[in-house]
Amino acid sequence: MAIKDKAVELRKLAKTRKAARWPGYFQVEEFHDGKHECDFVSPYTKSAHNYDADLFLMLQDWSSEKELSGPEIPDQIKLGYTPSFPTNKNLIRLLADVFELELADTYATNLFPFVKPATVSKTLPAKDLIKAAIEFALPQVRIVKPKSVICFGLPTFQALRVAVGLKKSESAGEAMETPFCSEDAMFYYQAHPGGLGIANRGGFIQVKKDWENLRSRVGAIRGRIK
Repeated sequence: MAIKDKAVELRKLAKTRKAARWPGYFQVEEFHDGKHECDFVSPYTKSAHNYDADLFLMLQDWSSEKELSGPEIPDQIKLGYTPSFPTNKNLIRLLADVFELELADTYATNLFPFVKPATVSKTLPAKDLIKAAIEFALPQVRIVKPKSVICFGLPTFQALRVAVGLKKSESAGEAMETPFCSEDAMFYYQAHPGGLGIANRGGFIQVKKDWENLRSRVGAIRGRIK
């Protein structure tokens, strides 16, 4: 599929997200006078929309009611993410150190495309993550056609496994050792790059080792298509 055709299909999927109303969740447009809204499924993709990316980054969810009810953060509106957040700082550093890529060299999104109530740490029900995987996440992979999809956090990886008809992994360790194939891409699990996810994995040095092991599996990765 040509890049322009991929862009058209992804905009259609974004329109589906904008029109959807999931009980208990908010739309992106409901905050800060709609300034976060965009023609992507997730605002995060504003900074990572290489439509021909070999590497696809699948984070769990974008933001929360409490965070977006605060003052506007210009960088968050412009970039689709807040550069000072540990999740983003760690992710950008790992991409550069291990893959020699910038965020813009990839295609990045959030599995769950709506704004959850309460705080960013609120746990999302597995059934909602699975539904979002089927309706929004996997269709994006189908359109972009990357070689590899990195799934951040066990809930993200498990939801995608169930969405393609597989059983959940028994543990994070098993998830890391058992990637799966769907939509002609390999799906890999990695610890969430946020502070808690990295701490639970044993620290940044261990997470970087995990990424280096992943790099040896993934093979050559193209950067941005100029």
